[in-house]
Amino acid sequence: MTRDESLALCKDLRRIGCKGVALIGGEVFLRRDWYDIATEIKRLGMSLSIISNGLLLDEKLVSMISDLKPESVGVSIDGSNPDTHDYIRRVKGSFRKAVNALELLRSRNLPVSIITAVHKAQLQGTS
Repeated sequence: MTRDESLALCKDLRRIGCKGVALIGGEVFLRRDWYDIATEIKRLGMSLSIISNGLLLDEKLVSMISDLKPESVGVSIDGSNPDTHDYIRRVKGSFRKAVNALELLRSRNLPVSIITAVHKAQLQGTS
């Protein structure tokens, strides 16, 4: 969707009584207009939640998120250790980046949650 289509959708959602919107991906922060959309959600009086893989979250983005006062910011954690998470995400170092994102969010006292999927993937050599 274009920026204008996204903003119109926000208005349509509010018109039909939607109370909250979760921005989720792929990765929401890949959209250059994510902040405009999030701002419109808040302007229209709906609650805002954001779900991210954590790879792009840095001090600047966390500051922008903090300004929006979201209901929740979820970060995907797909394993209890770096090997499992990185294997599932197919990105070396993604576990550390996700944990760092959680730490940045918590440092701004943002309400965080963990998003995960239950699956049967196993690394070789584990049971």
